[in-house]
Amino acid sequence: MAFAESIRGVVINVIDGDTVILLERTPEQMRTHRIRLEGIDTPERGQDGYEGAKEYLEKLIWGETVTVRYTENDRYGRILGEIWHGKMFVNEEMVKEGWAWIYKNFGSVTTNG
Repeated sequence: MAFAESIRGVVINVIDGDTVILLERTPEQMRTHRIRLEGIDTPERGQDGYEGAKEYLEKLIWGETVTVRYTENDRYGRILGEIWHGKMFVNEEMVKEGWAWIYKNFGSVTTNG
């Protein structure tokens, strides 16, 4: 996938297993962005695994500086993106650890086993 944009910031909130709030600091201002991890899906509130997926994502990136690569927003205005924490591809990590599954409407996540 060719990415048109990237942003870097600190994860200040984990909404659920596939959505976070990112604080981007630029010399001019501070902005928050709602980021939806592209290509994966996790259990919704009230479903088995919801708390586990949210807690695992918090453990991985809450309070951490990450890079988000993206090309578009979804119908709810969230940025659809790949989240990278250093060399770790967070979207893929959620799938590999069993907290998420590949969302067939998107194709950017692949796993090697």
